[in-house]
Amino acid sequence: MLHTDNTPPVPAEGSATPRELAQACLDNALALIESVLEDREDEKAAAGERAAIRVCVTSAHVLLGAARQLMAEPLHLLAPKERALRLKALIDEAKNGGRAAYRAALMLTGHE
Repeated sequence: MLHTDNTPPVPAEGSATPRELAQACLDNALALIESVLEDREDEKAAAGERAAIRVCVTSAHVLLGAARQLMAEPLHLLAPKERALRLKALIDEAKNGGRAAYRAALMLTGHE
C-alpha cells in the first residue's frame, strides 16, 4: 500500500522485523528516486547535465533493486540451481548499475 505521496508505508519500529524495516527503507528509496527522475525532467538544467543525472539516478535505482531482491528472498534458502541463476542476475545488475554511475561521472565531466 502506498501513501498519498506514492511512498510505501514504513512499518512501525516495534511491530516490524529488521528485515521488514530494511525492505521498507529500500522501497522508500526507490519511490524517491522515481520522484526525483520525474521532477528533474521539468528543470531547465543543461541537457547534458540532465542526462547525466538521469543515468546516475537510474544507476542507484538498479543497485537498490538488486539489494531489494536480496532482502526479499535470501539466497541461502534457494535451491542450488536457482541460487546460481539469481546470483548471475544480481551480478549483472550490479555491473550495469556501476557502469551507469561511471558513465554519468564521465558525462558530467565532459569525457564521454
